[in-house]
Amino acid sequence: MTNSFLGTGWSFPPSFNRDTASVEMVSDETDVLQSLEIILSTRPGERVMQPNFGCELSQFLFEEISQGLITKIKGLISDALLYHEPRIDVDEVEVDDTEEEGLLQI
Repeated sequence: MTNSFLGTGWSFPPSFNRDTASVEMVSDETDVLQSLEIILSTRPGERVMQPNFGCELSQFLFEEISQGLITKIKGLISDALLYHEPRIDVDEVEVDDTEEEGLLQI
C-alpha cells in the first residue's frame, strides 16, 4: 500500500544538500509530522498571505495549569489541526500534566 497521498515537502527546518544543490525533502508520515510541528509552533499572523494559519499556544505560557486551561488548549489544538492539516483526522488531543510541575505534554 502506498502513502503517496500524504505528499512530499521541504524538510523542517529547511536544509539544503550542497552536493545536489537542492533542498532536502521529506515525504509521507514524516511530512505530516513536520507539518503538525509547524502548525503548533506558528502564531496566527506570522505567515504571509495566511493570517489565520497556526495555533496561538504562546498565550498560555506562565499560566497556572488547571483543568479549564487544559480544555482550552485541547480545543485550540483540535481546531488548528482541523483547519490546517487535511491529511489527518483528529480523534483526540491528549494533554498530560503529571510528568513535571508546570509542564504539559501534548
